[in-house]
Amino acid sequence: MADLFKNQKVPLKEPYESNTFSKVFSPGISPPNYRPDSRLNQNYVDNQNLNEMESKQSLEDKNFIKQLKSNNELLFKASKIFNQFALYPLKALRWQCQIHSESYKYHTTPFTLMPVFYNLNFYGFYTLWKGCFSMAAYNGIKTILESVLAELTTWEKNIEDVKKTEKLYGHIGLKMLSSAWTTPILTAVIYESVQSGISNENFGLVDLARETYNRITGYRYNYRTRMISLWSLIIPNSLYFLGFHFLSVGFEQIFLKLINLFKKVFNDKRRICNVDEVEAEVVDQPYTKALSELFSYFSATLALYPIETILNRLMVQGTRTIIDNTDNGYGVIPINTRYDGFFDCAKSIQETEGFLGFYKGVGTLLVEALIAYAILNFGKTVALRIFDSEWTTRSDMNNMKNLMKNSIN
Repeated sequence: MADLFKNQKVPLKEPYESNTFSKVFSPGISPPNYRPDSRLNQNYVDNQNLNEMESKQSLEDKNFIKQLKSNNELLFKASKIFNQFALYPLKALRWQCQIHSESYKYHTTPFTLMPVFYNLNFYGFYTLWKGCFSMAAYNGIKTILESVLAELTTWEKNIEDVKKTEKLYGHIGLKMLSSAWTTPILTAVIYESVQSGISNENFGLVDLARETYNRITGYRYNYRTRMISLWSLIIPNSLYFLGFHFLSVGFEQIFLKLINLFKKVFNDKRRICNVDEVEAEVVDQPYTKALSELFSYFSATLALYPIETILNRLMVQGTRTIIDNTDNGYGVIPINTRYDGFFDCAKSIQETEGFLGFYKGVGTLLVEALIAYAILNFGKTVALRIFDSEWTTRSDMNNMKNLMKNSIN
């Protein structure tokens, strides 16, 4: 029995190292309950999740800022449209002053206009609002026409999209055609707008279409009325609006640079820096663009004011127009001019009314600019209030999220 056990080979037990450390340090092998440096792994996972949350939060902030900026751009565009309706009585009064060739008050300053404006209100609220909706229809038709021409041709509607000289020629052609085709509508709008409030004529969109048709065909008018042919008005009117367009674009770029330079020199440091950066993108950029557009519009109008005076007189000549007396606001004045054309009108104004005769009613333009500037700044105040409220709410929400995240950690 003893010999049996003596000859039997008993297997040796593997050493502890080969049973444990060899498996631990063997590549690709780890025991099921072994966690090498679990705290470092957990920190790595936490940092990765934190980076993902921060990138997600940054993306949400960018989208939020982009949405606020888009809303403010719409707000300033709405204020621009509101300006067109709110300031229309001043524009109608300016047109009346321009075509009143026999007036002894030129109204080159705003101070002489206030008594006239006050006296005209006795004729009723509608006195200086005639043609307001017709003017809106004219602007809408012209915008739609330009969009249709841009779709049917390779011409660019916006000057910002013009990159080559060939595109510039197409852009000029588009502006010329749209102005030429809408000239009959514009003549009807001006005829309606300058009519005295005591006249029995009530205009609507149907009347606008009928008057446009009469102006195109010459129906209801004959050679005895001394009316200027429509075809004699198309070319100067188209050139006027083309020049107005390019002057507006040029003035807009100049004012944009001047405003940005002014902000750099006189920068307000009272607000927190990060809020300043966001506010500059969300509120200041749309406001600066709207302000430069406003200044460029009035600058271009002032630069081409004499040409506008001549065109308005030619458009109403021979239409049996009766306007309000712009000298004092009482009574009416018939328009009985006898110009033979654009250059004859310019010569007659220079000889009978002097150089300032081209600038009759320019004081209303200054009042328009001041009121439009006030409305635009009111829009900026509303935009700042909305921005402060939205940004404060979002900052509070972000702080709350950070507190919850820190409490969990």
